[in-house]
Amino acid sequence: MHVFSVVHVIIATPGRILDLIKKGVAKVDRAQMVVMDEADKLLSQDFVVLIEDIISFLPKNRQILLYSATFPISVQKFMTKHLQKPYEINLMDELTLKGITQYYAYVTERQKVHCLNTLFSR
Repeated sequence: MHVFSVVHVIIATPGRILDLIKKGVAKVDRAQMVVMDEADKLLSQDFVVLIEDIISFLPKNRQILLYSATFPISVQKFMTKHLQKPYEINLMDELTLKGITQYYAYVTERQKVHCLNTLFSR
């Protein structure tokens, strides 16, 4: 006889969560909340099919929390499809690093170590 304890939180990649659901290890039919950090990545073409599959196992009255530093169209489409009356908090103005100048350099793989050593030696 197997004795399973109730699991209250699962933290995993979409593929792993889906695997646990399909094996019957993670029973999510009564899950109240799903939290997706880096939602822009999770809702990209690489993962959106897995996320949609996971959501199909969840109850309709679940809450979905999305956290993302960017707000691409994939996130907007997902919100329109799966969230009812979503509440959006945008902190971009508060999080902007004022007075910081960023520089970008495109270098070959061989040049990366030299460039990093030069930057960090200053």
